[in-house]
Formats: sequence, structure tokens, C-alpha cells
Amino acid sequence: MRTEMPSIFLYWQHADQPLIVDALAWAMTDQHLILQSGLGLDSLIQQINTLNNPALSLSNNSSHGNLAITLIVPAETVLINSVSVPSSKLQHIRAAVPHLVEDWSAAEIETLHIATASRADNGKVPIAAISKELLTHWLAALETAGLRCEQIYIDALLLPSSFDTLALFVDKNRILLRWAAHNAGAINIDSLEPLLRSLLKHGDIRKIQWSAEAATDVTVLERVQTLLADLQHRHEITVDRDHAVTTFWQLLSKKTIGGGLPLINLRQGVFAVPDRHQASWRRWRPTVLVASFFAVAIFMLNAIGGIVLNHRASIAHAQNEALYRELFPQDQRLVNVAQQFRAHLATASNDGHAPFLLLFSQLAETIKNNNTEPPLQLRSLVFDAATGVLQVELVTPNIQTLDTLQKQLSAQHLRSKVISAIKENGSLIGRLSIVSGA
Repeated sequence: MRTEMPSIFLYWQHADQPLIVDALAWAMTDQHLILQSGLGLDSLIQQINTLNNPALSLSNNSSHGNLAITLIVPAETVLINSVSVPSSKLQHIRAAVPHLVEDWSAAEIETLHIATASRADNGKVPIAAISKELLTHWLAALETAGLRCEQIYIDALLLPSSFDTLALFVDKNRILLRWAAHNAGAINIDSLEPLLRSLLKHGDIRKIQWSAEAATDVTVLERVQTLLADLQHRHEITVDRDHAVTTFWQLLSKKTIGGGLPLINLRQGVFAVPDRHQASWRRWRPTVLVASFFAVAIFMLNAIGGIVLNHRASIAHAQNEALYRELFPQDQRLVNVAQQFRAHLATASNDGHAPFLLLFSQLAETIKNNNTEPPLQLRSLVFDAATGVLQVELVTPNIQTLDTLQKQLSAQHLRSKVISAIKENGSLIGRLSIVSGA
């Protein structure tokens, strides 16, 4: 915390009114200014400027960027819990915590910003999870108002903490609670009784220390007092009220500012405060990143292109070998598929296989030159040596592709006819008969 300039604690109490609180109140404690306001941020800045304190002026002519703005947010907007992590290493904790949060959070983990505190001796890691969208909105609102936010704390975690003691603050119909150091939250008055009974039944709480906002309705205070008296009668606990505290900012001044920083600062990870000394680098960083991106992209495109071409060549070579072995199973050794295939054509010119080889070679060449997506696939073929008819079964994307193939074969002085065309698993299985002739 810097001491050369006063720090402003901006306390927003109500979750349904973003960045707005109850009533303007302020108090100087050492070099800290604590504010609550029922006005929006712009009006709040004007109110600060009326305090006649030059050091606190946030006018356009002042260097208010040097002021440390601390935002205190309501616990209703944050999920507070603790998880057990067996490792004390920071990288292990960061890797494990998001998976552990999924067990008790109903929100999608990708939408949450997770902040942590140091791991305790018992292996527990205090965590707070908040909507990334909501946190981004708050920071943008502060920056638009000309405020530089260095810390974001949760109001319930600002309550005093001690062993086996539950701290409770009554803020009108809203109740803030903190217990066991890393457990805290906020509820309405109607939910207070079942929560306290559950905590006393399953926890190690021996004392309840409570205080209240001065503007809290008398009936609410009486209700809390009656409940605590009943719990004290039923359980072995002591109940004390701090009458000196009448507002939350007074509690903040008395307990927190003098007693160290709160447990979890939400400004960490991707929401951490940027280093002001790296402002020059940040101005050039977009240009450097864009240039680096294009350089890497060009390199990757060239590398990927080479890999894809090599892969396609390997596939084509393997398919040629498989087809050759299917046609000429007696050949055990393959050296040059194209050369050996041409040799078979030459030696077979005077036997009954010549018509088949000529028909097949023309068909294979036509399929190869047919640029369709997905490509044509030859599934089976049958040759009738007596009639010279070659029947083939092809996998084609559609009937138009099959018609195009038929026309291409006809252009090579082959008589072709579509025997059948059947849809199967999103593709078209077509059967053609091919025979030599004009």
C-alpha cells in the first residue's frame, strides 16, 4: 500500500446497484479515505472534489492517476470457499483449483475469474470466484470515471477474524458473516437463523462477535438479539456486541486498515494491475505481436503445406500399391509401381486381359482428374471377359458427380451407363457399366 498519497476505499454495498452505495460518508484515518455514496461514480467524484482537500482532488487538472483506488464489493456477487490442495507449489495450486471449483459452482468454469490466497497449514486454499464479465464491467466503469483501481476486496472478508469466533455485521436487512478465517458470505435476515444453527452444529464456533449499522431498523436488531440469545442458551457459546461500531466504514477503519490487508484481492491473474513502468512496452506490444503473428503464421503455413503434400503423396502411393497387389497378386516384389504396371499392359496385349486393363486404366485416369470434394472412391469392380463389360461401384458425393463421370468416360470413346444409384450414410453409391466402343 502506498503512503505518499491517500488511498480511497470505494465501498459499494448493494449487489443490485452496480457501483452505487447508500449515503455519502467519509472519514480520514491515517492516509486513507473511506467513502460510501448513493451517487453514481461521476457524481461521487464531484463530491470528493468538494472536500476542500487538494491532495484528494480528482479534477481533470490533478494527477489523480497516482491515487490508489480500492473497490470493496458485496459478497453476494462472489462465490467464497476453500479447497484442499495436497501440493504447496503455486503452479500445482493454480492447475488444481479450477477443477475443484467445478464441484461446487453451477456456473461454467470458463466464465469465472478465480482468485486465491496463500495455502494454509491444513492444506486449505481460500478461493473466490466471480463472473469475468461482471469484473470487466466494474473495471471499465472505474477507468471511464478516471479512477485507477489497484485492489478489489470482498466486504464480508473484511470482517475481523479469529480462532473459533464468528464475526457478524448487521447492515439493515443484510447480514455479513465471517468464520474460520477463510469462510465468509452475505445473506438476508430471513436466512440468518438456519445458517447459524448449521454452523454451530457442524463447526467449532465458540463465540459470536457482532455489530450493526446505525441506520438498521430496531425490529431487525431485536430479531437478531433474540436469535443470538436463544442460540447462546442452546449452545456453549458467548455473544458480544461491539456498540462502538455504527457503520461499515467505521468497522473498516477500526479493524481492517489498522490490522493488515484482507484475505483475497480479486485483482490477480489476468485481472492483475498492469505494471506502470512497462507502459512504453505496452504501447509497442500490439505492433510487435502482430508482426510476430504474421511471421509465425507464414512459417507455419509453409511447414503445414509441406506436411500435407507429403501426407497426400504417401496416401496415394499406398493406395497405388494396394490396387496393384489386388490386380497382380503373383508379384511379390514392388520396385516401381508405374513401370511394373506398364510392363503388364505390354505383355498382356495379346490375351483376354487387355480389354480390362485398357478399360481400367482409362477409368482410373478419369477418376484421378475428377476434382470433387470429397473425392470419388472405387469400392468394387467386376469384369466380364466374355462380353468385355466392366462393372464398377463408386462412392460419390451426389448424382451430379456420377453423371459428370459418365460424360467424361463417353468423351474417351467408352460406352458407360448408370445401372443404379443408392443413398448410403450421406453418400451416393453408384454402379456403372463400361465397355469399349464409339
